[in-house]
Amino acid sequence: MAEAPAAGRVLRGLVPGRTVRPAASGGLFLLAGGAATSVVILIATAALGTSAWSLLGAGAGYPSAGLAELIVDFRGRDFVLDHRERVRLLERLARRIEALPGVEGAAWADQMPDSMSGRNVSVSLGQPGPPSGREARPSLQFRARSVSPHFLGLLRVPILSGRGFLDTDAPPAPPVIPVDPGAARVTLSESELGELVNLGYREPRVVGMVPSIPMFPGGRVAATIYEPFAAPLPLGGELASVVVAVRFREPPDTDDLASLAALPPRVDSSLRVLRVESVRDRRRRGLGAPAAAVSVLGVFAVCGILMAVAGAVGQVADRAARAAQPLAIRAALGAPPDAIVWETVRGALTAAGLAVLVGCGAGWLLVRFIASRVLWVQADSLFLYVGPAALLSLLILVAGLVTGIRASRAAPWGRLRCD
Repeated sequence: MAEAPAAGRVLRGLVPGRTVRPAASGGLFLLAGGAATSVVILIATAALGTSAWSLLGAGAGYPSAGLAELIVDFRGRDFVLDHRERVRLLERLARRIEALPGVEGAAWADQMPDSMSGRNVSVSLGQPGPPSGREARPSLQFRARSVSPHFLGLLRVPILSGRGFLDTDAPPAPPVIPVDPGAARVTLSESELGELVNLGYREPRVVGMVPSIPMFPGGRVAATIYEPFAAPLPLGGELASVVVAVRFREPPDTDDLASLAALPPRVDSSLRVLRVESVRDRRRRGLGAPAAAVSVLGVFAVCGILMAVAGAVGQVADRAARAAQPLAIRAALGAPPDAIVWETVRGALTAAGLAVLVGCGAGWLLVRFIASRVLWVQADSLFLYVGPAALLSLLILVAGLVTGIRASRAAPWGRLRCD
């Protein structure tokens, strides 16, 4: 029993005039501050990057891979074509386009579903003719799209319930319309298909429901109904232009687009090409400068990760060096290696916790500010904050484990000084 006090006096004598103190906390706060800055950069990059990637892909309501759009009008002649002749010309054009190499299909509409422009119609709810007995509700404004029978299928917009357009839905067949959930909520009394909707100029029956497609790039969703293109516009209206959607099996290159642009005048001299481009290029152009900023911010994010890793390893190693002598004393007294590793990891976890709290809070404010200025940025996903926080915490934890294991395996006697 007398040997233990003696051993204690010997070990205390190895560090004359000094007492064992915990490592300074300055390195801890420096590590937490650097990691928090990295978390903020990662959150902002994730918000911009995922939003832009989503809009360039299927996040805009339909996938853009291999899809091109050809915009034409009918101003190549002095006289005006009636609507039926325009439909026949578009059918001929679609067949010629589908004969091109690498083309999967073609269809047309007055506007793309995600376009900011388009027709608005006022819808009167309820069964036309005799009173239906339902409570009267005011007329509502809807966005209307005139599409060919296979247009939504070509864009790979799924049918949620019911059906889409068929070739037999053209006049003089009874008019039918698919609607999106926003329109279905107010046009269908019990969310059942088959009800009639009074458009004023037409009384179609709701036969299907398709997903809501947000406007690009703002992301705003408007209640939308889809009418058959073969049905004439109300009040003898005429379309200024028509967009022909073309699905290629592979992403279209410049030669594919050039062949597409050269085709309409060959079909009929009245067809004039206004623009031809891939949907992905159009979306990139619509995103503008903020999309380019994503790549620049991504470089900063990578640099932030590297700096966080280097800073975490350096700061944890510095804390281990400051605590080297106390850890050596504990090891000499018989402390288990696990306790020494935990002593080092605990400081790293404390720094990671501070970094997550400060970084997520500041990142949330930054992303909210960006989203208020850039409409297409999505700031509500929990992954935007959990992902960067988990990544930085894991990196700091690994740095603490590596440093702690190295400290636990080092011989303690070489770190102790004797008089």
